[in-house]
Amino acid sequence: MISKTYNKTYKYCLEIVSKPIYTQLFVLNLVANSLALTYFNGPFVYLCFTLLAAIIAFASTAIIHFTHIRWLQIIIQTILLISINSLIITDIFLLKEFNLIFGEDIINIIADTNPIEASNFATTYLSIGNIAFIIFITAILNLVAYYLPKLILRIKRNFIFNTYIILCYSSLLLCGYTIYNRKVYGTGLGVPQYASAFRYAHSALLYQNRFNDIIHLRNVCENISASTTAKDDRIIVLVIGESHSKFHSSIYGYNLPTNPLLNKLKNNGELHVFNNAITPYNATHATLKSVFSTNEFASSPLFPCIFKKAGYNTHIYENQYLLGKSSNFLTDKSLSDLMFTTRKDFNYVLDEVLVDSIQPINGPALYILHLQGQHYIYKNRYPNSFTQFSSSDYDTNRWSESQREIIAHYDNATLYNDYVLNTLINKFQNLNSCIVYFPDHGEEIYEVRDYMGHGDYNGDKEALNHQVQIPFFIWVSNDFKAQNPNIYNNIITRYDTPITSKNISHLLMGLAEIKCTSYNPKKDFLNNEYDSISHRYTLKSIDYDSQLR
Repeated sequence: MISKTYNKTYKYCLEIVSKPIYTQLFVLNLVANSLALTYFNGPFVYLCFTLLAAIIAFASTAIIHFTHIRWLQIIIQTILLISINSLIITDIFLLKEFNLIFGEDIINIIADTNPIEASNFATTYLSIGNIAFIIFITAILNLVAYYLPKLILRIKRNFIFNTYIILCYSSLLLCGYTIYNRKVYGTGLGVPQYASAFRYAHSALLYQNRFNDIIHLRNVCENISASTTAKDDRIIVLVIGESHSKFHSSIYGYNLPTNPLLNKLKNNGELHVFNNAITPYNATHATLKSVFSTNEFASSPLFPCIFKKAGYNTHIYENQYLLGKSSNFLTDKSLSDLMFTTRKDFNYVLDEVLVDSIQPINGPALYILHLQGQHYIYKNRYPNSFTQFSSSDYDTNRWSESQREIIAHYDNATLYNDYVLNTLINKFQNLNSCIVYFPDHGEEIYEVRDYMGHGDYNGDKEALNHQVQIPFFIWVSNDFKAQNPNIYNNIITRYDTPITSKNISHLLMGLAEIKCTSYNPKKDFLNNEYDSISHRYTLKSIDYDSQLR
């Protein structure tokens, strides 16, 4: 009896989950997901492509199956097929014309496009030839999706059925693990990006969340009060790098001379390098939210607003988040006006253009520089004149030729970053100034596994360590030392103090001697009240001091 019931249930479930094998849904979803292979690759990604296609097809087919009205089933299936084909057509167009796939950046562009720009875009790119090409490719993919399952089923029907059942239930486990990872660590392992349907929905959700945050921030930042007790007109400079690995920096003992100019300053006692700094996230936007906030993001004021309210002239030189070009707090014009006295945006690969444009004047002033740094693609981040390292400089037994070439590009980009930072220091050396530098996060360059980049946490804590440990240094001019001896004394005696860039706003307010309710001396590592015992967290819930250090 039990056996018969089991067989009946099994066949019933088999009927539901096997429906996509007879339709285009599973294969079309697989095709739609695979278009993102231009950006994502690796065994885990390929598995995600397949499993996510399976669960989308399973969910879609289940809806059709339990809708017992035939004409309604046809309508639902037609809507699903049109929706999937729309995703495919969009990605094919973006890949063909711009080498892009749909994501949050595309939503930002659409949101910022006016009717005239939309008309010009359509005239330029939606030619008859382009439309015919996309329709032709889409039709071929639909034919393959329709006939391929039928062909396979004729050969191995039961094997395909059972394999698909395994895929469907495995996909549920993947989704559960992704949700858990997002909740605990603040990262979904990139999984939502691996399926076109999830990628579209995820991008729209992020856009809406960021828009809501901006509305809250406007209200918070308009209603603050602050002052300064500083008796001198000091200049505070914050430089935010990009993807800068502590493990590829010779100021931290790396075996190749990637920081010759900074090393010279360090050896002369002019550059103060801190050994125990981490970032709260291994992704740029999440880190910048924590850096600019004085407490919880969207419910506490952004520190440039406090500086401006306290009487400082605030300037930003931005080489990544351009004003009005996306939906985040650094690109919103109303928030930018609240934060900055002047703003200069740059869309240049080379950071020296940004630094060359700075003409510092006496304070009180806050300068914020956001560099391209060593952001991938590494070979594009430095001019040919800085090609000092090549693949022959690295261990042939440890890395492949292609890996060694990438490492060389990264080290050359780090060498160029050294030049950019030294140039900046020279600009401020004759003023009453203090420069604080750190990157948004580190970078993994094949040190632990066959992986290059950041943002991926798969449980390998040694790999994550390369992404969240960051270089951190402070340079102060002779004028600043003379006028602020107590601050300088704390700088030179706290090289090993545990630091998290999450609290950088409190350090900066301490350096500027700003008084406001948002300043917390326990979060300012140069303040005598600093809480050095409190554990630092990264990726929301990982206790760095007990789990990674």
